[in-house]
Amino acid sequence: MGGVMVGKAVVPAELLTQIEAWVVRCYEDEFREVRPGRWWSARLTAMKGVPLFVAEARAKAFDHFAIPRDAPGGDLADFVNFHKSGGVHMHTDAPGQRRINVMVSKPEVGGNPFIGTKEIEVGAGDAWTFDCGAQSHGSVEMAGDRPRIVLSFGFKEA
Repeated sequence: MGGVMVGKAVVPAELLTQIEAWVVRCYEDEFREVRPGRWWSARLTAMKGVPLFVAEARAKAFDHFAIPRDAPGGDLADFVNFHKSGGVHMHTDAPGQRRINVMVSKPEVGGNPFIGTKEIEVGAGDAWTFDCGAQSHGSVEMAGDRPRIVLSFGFKEA
């Protein structure tokens, strides 16, 4: 599996609504503040009481890309990220790692992922997978009242 693959409408709207409401309700108390006032992140495996609908969204994303649901996570865990503004800086993760990301909520302006030098157009419910250990990635600067919420699932290829 190489390059970037994008799936449209992978996670249905009713699941997105549940996930967004859960994240908005708990991000200030349960997430780590990465960039003060604008970006929070939480490792799903370290959180207590992660709702079953998050696992359902994960299963839909893995199934869509025909990746075994029990694919090993390697050094990367599953995360949820909440952004109010700014963007994700360009970076590369540990070698041998891959990710499936699901856009739960997209801001009015910006928020699309950048992989390498290419902006990937995604909407709420869309998913994308790529080799985050080999490909530089980040996001377009974002603005607006609606947050950027992304579920990010790590795995290693078999």
